[in-house]
Amino acid sequence: MEASFPSLTWVSHTSMVTGAFPRETGVLGNAIFNRSLGVQQSFYGDDVFNKDDIVKVKTIYDLVKDRDPTSVTAAISWPLTRGSESLDYIVPESLSQATYNKYSKPFDFLAELARNDIPTERWGAWSALPQSYREDWLTASTAKYLIKTKKPNLLLVHFLVTDSFSHLYGAGSTEGIWAHEYVDGLIKGIVDSITDAGLLDSTTFFIVSDHGFTNVHKSIKPNVLLKLRGLIRVDRDGVVLSEDAITVMNHGCGFVYVLNLEKRDQIIREIKPLLAGLEGVKAVYGVDDFDKLGLPTPVLNPQMPDLVVMADEGYMITEESDLISLLGDAHYSGTHGHDPQEPWMKALFIASGANIARGVKLTDVTVRDIAPTIARLFNTKMPATWPGQGGKYRAGRVLTEILDLPKDPLEEFQPTIP
Repeated sequence: MEASFPSLTWVSHTSMVTGAFPRETGVLGNAIFNRSLGVQQSFYGDDVFNKDDIVKVKTIYDLVKDRDPTSVTAAISWPLTRGSESLDYIVPESLSQATYNKYSKPFDFLAELARNDIPTERWGAWSALPQSYREDWLTASTAKYLIKTKKPNLLLVHFLVTDSFSHLYGAGSTEGIWAHEYVDGLIKGIVDSITDAGLLDSTTFFIVSDHGFTNVHKSIKPNVLLKLRGLIRVDRDGVVLSEDAITVMNHGCGFVYVLNLEKRDQIIREIKPLLAGLEGVKAVYGVDDFDKLGLPTPVLNPQMPDLVVMADEGYMITEESDLISLLGDAHYSGTHGHDPQEPWMKALFIASGANIARGVKLTDVTVRDIAPTIARLFNTKMPATWPGQGGKYRAGRVLTEILDLPKDPLEEFQPTIP
């Protein structure tokens, strides 16, 4: 399965539940520079934004709730669900116990879980990368509790340790393999709970990853280049005095924002070829490239950078601005955020259960196909998501080839781009 561009958690999870590109969803990366506030902001951890602050299009859980307000919907550790009106039960994705306490839904949900021997006071501490397998146990325990007591019609569950251990120890590492086997066991527990609840014959499962992973050995530091060109100025103690441009890290790519609007075009012309010449840089994309990548322009979304620096396999982008060198040791053993069309950045897609045909092997699927396919199972449709002019990435479609359902003749006319 192909992730959205760039291949990042918050980007692809939002595409999963909307069928839309980042251009439409408004979720551009794991981190952005807010031009209006003059500060860097992170989507990571859902500690800053409510879902409706950011996500600009309908989600599958919005659609399910619109179709039948009595439907029970839930999301456990699923990115950018905080504050959603369409979800009945929420445990947000966070690094902060305060966020869990404040934004879990309903307001007494964590207390209810605690009364049923789920130690929700540990959620914040167990969300750190080395502890994330413990958070995943909380997530699975919560999912099983919901299945037993609430019987949700739509349940979104996000496990973290496969990502965490691949970051810490590398893709394909012994620890990474253990993490996948561990999550496999948690999924089995959820399936067993569905069986015990008498719901197995009417349940459809989608087991998906949001992106692939690549092992990295070097970091690229575009901010060092910007400092050398006088675009980032510091005092003798290294304190930043002013910035004409800045790079925000998104792991396999970097977002470069030009903040000096009077010299914007001149600065872009100056730094684009220099960035492209750095070791480990696969490509530098400008405004003219954004539409075909499924991204908006800064005019359409002011949080969009002016340039996107894409790292090659084995490299990642960081925000370091020391003057030691343009390259450094990688911050992680493995990471993502690179070009999702690369074979090593492909994701996982499995569908099974009610109304899924047996034995079908998919060769052409994107994260944007998940929501339209789930909508079809609910006998409804996602709002049309149309690719922009010249777009090379396909908008979400219903995966009719995997469905054991009567075909909708209109599905023959789904918009696609080769």
